[in-house]
Amino acid sequence: MSPADGESAEPDYPWRRLSSEAPAGARLPYTDKPRKDLLSLLRQPPKRVLDLGCAAGATGLFLKERFAGVWVAGIEAHRPSAEIARQRLDLVLDHPLEAIDFAANGLGPGSIDTLILGDVLEHLYDPWTALLRLRDLLSPDAQVLASIPNIQHHSILEAVAQGDFTYQPEGLLDITHIRFFTRAGVQRLFEETGYALEQMRRIYQRSSMGLRASGNDEGIDLGQLRIRGVNAAQLDDLRTYQFLIRARRTEPQVATSGATRHLPAAANAPKSAVGPATDDERTHGKTGRLCVFAGYSAKGVVERYVLRYLRALKQVCDLIVYVADNRLSAAERAKLDALADYVIAERHGEYDFGSYKRGIAMLREHGLLRNRELILCNDSCYGPIRGFGDIFTVMQANAYDFWGLTKSQSICPHLQSFFMVFSSRVVASDAFLAFFQAVQRQQSFRQVVLQYETRLTSTLQEAGFTWDAYINEQHREVVLRKKLHTNITVFPLFLLRLGAELVKVKALYRPEDNLDGVIETVEYLKTTHREVYKDILDHGLCRNFIAPQPQSFSIIVYLYNRGDAIVDSLQPVFRQISKDDEVILIDDASTDDSAQVIATRFAEELASGQLVYIKCIETGGAASTRNIGLKKSSKKWIVYLDAGTVWRNHFLRIYRAAIAANPEAFCFYAKSFHRGSGRRMGSAFDYARLRGASYIDLGTFVHKRVSDCPPHSVGETRDADWSFILEFTGVRKPVFVQVTTLLC
Repeated sequence: MSPADGESAEPDYPWRRLSSEAPAGARLPYTDKPRKDLLSLLRQPPKRVLDLGCAAGATGLFLKERFAGVWVAGIEAHRPSAEIARQRLDLVLDHPLEAIDFAANGLGPGSIDTLILGDVLEHLYDPWTALLRLRDLLSPDAQVLASIPNIQHHSILEAVAQGDFTYQPEGLLDITHIRFFTRAGVQRLFEETGYALEQMRRIYQRSSMGLRASGNDEGIDLGQLRIRGVNAAQLDDLRTYQFLIRARRTEPQVATSGATRHLPAAANAPKSAVGPATDDERTHGKTGRLCVFAGYSAKGVVERYVLRYLRALKQVCDLIVYVADNRLSAAERAKLDALADYVIAERHGEYDFGSYKRGIAMLREHGLLRNRELILCNDSCYGPIRGFGDIFTVMQANAYDFWGLTKSQSICPHLQSFFMVFSSRVVASDAFLAFFQAVQRQQSFRQVVLQYETRLTSTLQEAGFTWDAYINEQHREVVLRKKLHTNITVFPLFLLRLGAELVKVKALYRPEDNLDGVIETVEYLKTTHREVYKDILDHGLCRNFIAPQPQSFSIIVYLYNRGDAIVDSLQPVFRQISKDDEVILIDDASTDDSAQVIATRFAEELASGQLVYIKCIETGGAASTRNIGLKKSSKKWIVYLDAGTVWRNHFLRIYRAAIAANPEAFCFYAKSFHRGSGRRMGSAFDYARLRGASYIDLGTFVHKRVSDCPPHSVGETRDADWSFILEFTGVRKPVFVQVTTLLC
């Protein structure tokens, strides 16, 4: 009888996974995907591989497809998974490690050159003895790849401080975990059993990247627990979710006496050559990574913010080629002496992709591209805020063939070309080289995006390479914002909170390119990242947004029998206005429940005086009510709103920024979206075309309150709003803000 027939279902406790399906201590299967993150640590092509805890053999199958002639054996105690693995690998043993006779199965001393221990050591009762036994199988130059979860992760400490140590079906407290390790414990585990760590990488959960020390005691709050005096290395330990390790065999640091094994005290264990916070590549400055940086300056200068960017790049790459799409004087070249290894400065007019093409060609000519990763980036961003190290750590663990900071859905899904990273496999491919060799001059930046930025991703994807962006759809908030705009870079504050590190230059002087608000973004950087803020001031493009003149708005709302819609129209207004703004609601003698809705839903706003409600005795029409609102208004700027239309969340941010950017302007308008027809309204200003047909919605038209403001034409035969806009713009040219601010 099923639970639906009346029998209560047993709770699905995690410990039920330990039942009869597998031997005690066996690692139960998780996912049938190759461990590309581990394989990214390979020092040399594998020839004979042993994968302990191979599950269904996905990693071994991936190796056999990637490396011709490789032989792969697997050990998997979960027999249903082992049966699948047998169809993929050369040898599969389905017994617990302790029960396996290696010699009887053809695994003799020195027969293995690659040992994979992917999330397996923590599942063993005695991982120390296991490592000692496995060490005997390794050839002198063998590589050992392992991943181990970090019990020091801040989420565990926070839970323990609250008395919670609940096992889970998977994750750090997986019910099948028997042993637990910190970073220091991982190092001791390998060193004491005869292995030297060559490389240690960290896997972070994106949600952990915002963990910061604060206060005079440099402390971190973890719920009921505060850890004081946290240095950079300790902070990294708290953020780390999992360690990825590459090791090699050495002599074990253990002593044995009969059947008893004595592990030395931690204080006597030798220090690892690997630093606690970074892998060996970054520690020793040998990243195996090159960079081509594209710059352009109409003045022929290398800006201060570019120098900061280059200094940060030097921390994550070995060599930088700076390619300027302009000439540089000797003085400007001298600024690059300590930062760029090669400088190319000539006017070519092919935008960033032309600079990338020239940098790649130079690296090929000098034979520098072999077995190297390549960064392509440009001067279109300020930053980084803290540095690129965390981003590279996260993306290396995902082992994509190429990746970028952000991706766009415009035209087709593609990486945005202001920051991209390509693996050595991609860089060596015919598809990559042919693409950049074919770059030619285009008529506009729009054509560059169409011909090169969008096509680069699709070209490499069609060649079989995998890709993604650091900021991707794993974040629910990213999905929501992409519904508002296909270009995620128009939300710079949001991206900074996710650790994107860079802010587009145009987002700090073009209102339509910053839906988080130019003024708000500048103020955030001023208060939180002073050095980057100084670079921005030095560049000078956002000077109008530094302490801009305060702007106040009178919002004139027309209402007639729309009690069903007025709440939806007014709520976004009150979320966005400041205490200096006013809302004047003119009720054109409604006969429905509009007055009651206003009185009950906006009682607080009415009481404070920020909402002024005026009800006409008789219906006079929209133009008449707008004239009443104009006479009552007292603020510098006028905005019109009809019940049933809705401001987008960035409405006032956009206009405040547009006013700051254009202090001499008298009026502005933007795009609107008509939900019923799906039609967008709004385009570049052309008075002759406006006389023929209206393309400006009055709800997006914001103007100064001027003494000679024309009245709204009551009884006008053609559209009264159109007539008003025609008359106002006939003597004052408006500024068009190219972003949708209103839903109709």
